[in-house]
Amino acid sequence: MTTPNFTVLVHVEDKGDLSFGPDQFAGDTGKIKALEGFQITFPPASGLGLRYMAHVSKNGDTGWVNDGEFVGNRGKRLPVEGFAIEVNGDKLAKYDIFYMAYFRDGAETAWFSNGAFCGSRGQSRAIDGIIVRLALRAPNYVSIISKAKSVSGKPLLITLNPVRNELEVSVRTDDDLQTWEKRMVKAGQGYALINKAKPNLCIARGQGMSTELKDVSQIDKNDACVWRDDNVAGLYNAINSWTNWELKLNISGNYPYRDQGNTLLAYPWAAGADNELWRTAMRTYNVVAGSDEIALNRVSEAIYHGCYPQVFKESIDVGDKGITTVGFDIATVPVFSLQPSQLYQQQLENQQDLPEERKAWLTAANSASFSLRVDEIRLNVGGGIAAEVHATLDASALIHTNPEHGLTIHLNAGVLHLPGQQMDEHLQKLLEASLNQVFLPLLLNHLNKNILDHIAIPALELNGIPFANPVISSQPPYILASTSILPDSVNPPFPQAWPRGRLFCGVDANALDAAAASVLKDFSIDDKWRTRINFGILGSFDISARYELKFKNPNFTVTARSGNTYKLKIDISGYADFAIGVVNPGAGGDGFAQVTASVDITSDNKVRLIFQSLDAIVVNWHFNGLPGWMDIMISGILNAFDPVVMAAVRLGLGGKTFDLYTIPEINATIAGKKFEITLENLGLSSTEDPTKKALLLAEGGIKVRIK
Repeated sequence: MTTPNFTVLVHVEDKGDLSFGPDQFAGDTGKIKALEGFQITFPPASGLGLRYMAHVSKNGDTGWVNDGEFVGNRGKRLPVEGFAIEVNGDKLAKYDIFYMAYFRDGAETAWFSNGAFCGSRGQSRAIDGIIVRLALRAPNYVSIISKAKSVSGKPLLITLNPVRNELEVSVRTDDDLQTWEKRMVKAGQGYALINKAKPNLCIARGQGMSTELKDVSQIDKNDACVWRDDNVAGLYNAINSWTNWELKLNISGNYPYRDQGNTLLAYPWAAGADNELWRTAMRTYNVVAGSDEIALNRVSEAIYHGCYPQVFKESIDVGDKGITTVGFDIATVPVFSLQPSQLYQQQLENQQDLPEERKAWLTAANSASFSLRVDEIRLNVGGGIAAEVHATLDASALIHTNPEHGLTIHLNAGVLHLPGQQMDEHLQKLLEASLNQVFLPLLLNHLNKNILDHIAIPALELNGIPFANPVISSQPPYILASTSILPDSVNPPFPQAWPRGRLFCGVDANALDAAAASVLKDFSIDDKWRTRINFGILGSFDISARYELKFKNPNFTVTARSGNTYKLKIDISGYADFAIGVVNPGAGGDGFAQVTASVDITSDNKVRLIFQSLDAIVVNWHFNGLPGWMDIMISGILNAFDPVVMAAVRLGLGGKTFDLYTIPEINATIAGKKFEITLENLGLSSTEDPTKKALLLAEGGIKVRIK
């Protein structure tokens, strides 16, 4: 399915109307003349609609207009300073609209989408060009989980009942009937909830306090299909109706709630009861780490050569099946293959003979199998079937998570083969069967206990951000561990080509946002300002202020072509206490900073964020309780105060560095020797997975040191 073509017409100061296409720079290519207005037009048969607005210098915000209509002005030398675009019409659930702007002073914005405001307001920063991109919708799927639980203690989720074609609240099943696309509408202030299993249906407020299902074509026509997040602090929030913010999504009745079939209502606020509070959880991943078999076997080879003959050449007491002892010499390096193990699959099929605890361990959802082979093991068998033989070993290795969310490897099954032995065929088969039955489990236990149990890959620590238990997946020739920021559940990435022969870790924009937020929460700018301003007939006044600014909600823009340099938008909030003569007004401030930031790796394997430059700063001040005669003074005060604040922000953030996370190293003691497994030749780049999720990718070669 291709995206419809469209034309972006812009009116440029002194140059008139110019026309461009999707993904083209629409404006003055010489970057001299400002953009005064624009218009987006689709071919008549496209069936897609847009609406857009602009903020025009001196005139403020325009109203929203539909595609094919011009917004802004022509020939009045009033440049566009900001704008927003969103999809509307029957196909709004199928497409996303993305856009960015270039300022005449040389700066550029990040990409914005679906009604979010792009640019500035009231800063006299003219835009000289925009780029508009239309894309097939990449759904933001979520589960909507109640704070209330069923009588059985299980989580309750908003569910579409396909039999009755109704909405209900039932225990988790993790199927698509409980999965909803959260589609932002109303310039990003509201959203529609579209079912994944039945993507033609969305949740709507019905008559009175009921809820019902509506066709998605109604979203843009019927505000009863639109919902908003309320402002309840904490993990759980209320969800209110766009048509009546007092009506919140609610479970009918009081606890105890059934496991199935509870009615979903739109009910008046009840002071934050559990049945009217919800959290959204996506099936996604925010961090993925992995290796291919080349990198894994470099570690295996280093450990083998570092420890041989210790651990790899010993004797085990058996005392069964006519075998008293078996001396073994693992004469070649164990080699891993990241193909799923057939031995593991056979063990699962025959698990009825295993203890329940062992069954649960083998079938854990957060584990994956692969294979190990040793080409030559020399065996010296003592007892009733005494013999010296050569064997090969094929084993199943299982990688899984430990209670600390780290990763461990365990050999759980195997088979010994005795090819080409100089002995009677019947005796060879008997010896092979006996060795596999009584010796092999002891050998695997020896390798686990003395080697693999000492090697644990530590969990990623990202500034205290809580992550879900990692999910292990096999994507030959890679093995991956994926995790998500709680409360989201983990959905591993689709198969693709990851770096070969190296360990790697991919972090998406949401994880970078969370890491940056955790370090910015303790950072603020606290300063004083003093000046004297002449207000004409009112005279001159000494003015001072003490102000503080805090930074929150960092928002990275990561693309596959951005290398290790990114655009970052950070919200600003603060206050200022002014002294103007004998009057002491207070003011609250809000706004944002648009930053160019880079990410690099230090010599001690820390991934750090560096604020390279501040491309735009907007802070709006709101005064309260001022006498009327002071209104005329406010603009003069802010004209003097704003440049000081902006300079302080530039000074405070410019060049500042924050540690985001430390790439873990593995320390293991095997056979009395200390192994340090780290990365070398570290590099950073940007890539994207098959769903177009952009990732910051850190990778490095394996380095094993023996101390």
